[in-house]
Amino acid sequence: MNAPSPYQPPPQSRGDQPPRSPAPTYRYRDLPEPPNATLIFILGLLGVMGVCFILGPIAWMMGSAERARVRAGMYRENGLLTAGYIMGVIASILMIIPLVIGLIWIVCVMLIGLGAAASSAGCAF
Repeated sequence: MNAPSPYQPPPQSRGDQPPRSPAPTYRYRDLPEPPNATLIFILGLLGVMGVCFILGPIAWMMGSAERARVRAGMYRENGLLTAGYIMGVIASILMIIPLVIGLIWIVCVMLIGLGAAASSAGCAF
């Protein structure tokens, strides 16, 4: 059994096939880091800590824009950027939950008030 070794280079291209294009000249480490990564991290952290909940959605929006630029190849991936983006999402969710609970509470109070007013007036629903 004379199987080819997986460590051998691929066979050369035949004459009827065009040669492969060369690899890009830049490398991943040559790409710059996102300029707003630290700002997004700080905004997300302050949003999660509850200092100012409006900073969470701002970190989320800025982080998603920077992540799109990273995917486009303009910048390299950065851990601060990813952490700030995730904290922005979490802070946004933490901001929405009390609003929804407060809205449900207001609706319940209004329904109870309408029910009490209707029963005292002798009306039946």
